[in-house]
Amino acid sequence: MSIIEPGRIFELFFVVIALAISLYILYGAIQGRSYELRSMPQFEAISDGVDRAVEQGLPVYMAPGAYAYLSGLYAPMTIGYLNILRHTARLAVRRGADIRFPIAMNPETLPIVDGIYREVCVAEGKPEAYSRDKVFWSSQEESGYAIGLAAQVQRTGCATYVVVGALTGTGDINPTGTARSTGAIVIGGTARMRHQGTYAMLIDYLMVGPDMYACAALAAQDPVVTSTIVSNDIIQAIGIVILIIGSLLALAGINIGAAGGILKT
Repeated sequence: MSIIEPGRIFELFFVVIALAISLYILYGAIQGRSYELRSMPQFEAISDGVDRAVEQGLPVYMAPGAYAYLSGLYAPMTIGYLNILRHTARLAVRRGADIRFPIAMNPETLPIVDGIYREVCVAEGKPEAYSRDKVFWSSQEESGYAIGLAAQVQRTGCATYVVVGALTGTGDINPTGTARSTGAIVIGGTARMRHQGTYAMLIDYLMVGPDMYACAALAAQDPVVTSTIVSNDIIQAIGIVILIIGSLLALAGINIGAAGGILKT
């Protein structure tokens, strides 16, 4: 009796290789090895957006996805949002821009967002820049969150709207569209691939899928966080090479599934 199901040997081999690559790069980061990520226009646009807010005298909105949960499937996206939030808040406080922090319908991120905002103000030597009123919650209902945030954006005006995380169709389209209609530059995106087409029409600088995590790593400036992006890129490159080789063999009429039962046909 075989421990490994026939046809799954290659999959096991690939998982082991991917894990080894991830651990090796992570160990290097812990030991002080630095990894550099390329500059991304979506990330650089945040700085330009903050300058635009200063020039126009209008606020920057740092919005989460409506599903900003700290556990489960959407937690990594929420953590990415928090990293980008810290970077955006730092630039805004440093340059004197008005910045607002709407809280998602589930308010569990509220104390974290408030703490990051307060910490940034103190770190930048401007504790007086902190205002609890800038961190606000609209509703625990998704439609209420969408309408409340859209109304706030419409009322105050908006120079730059940054929306990152677990974006939804019901909760985030309305305020994002409202920000765009008021003339704001919209920056952001989500790793929820099913929503890419919708937000591609509303976001000027779109973070498509993994781009969101790469921008979060650039914002964090943490070698450990950066190492996860590096290892992911390497593993994806290996996967693409395997896919190309498999496709060429299939086109050549070679039954790779018959090669010792390594791959299924």
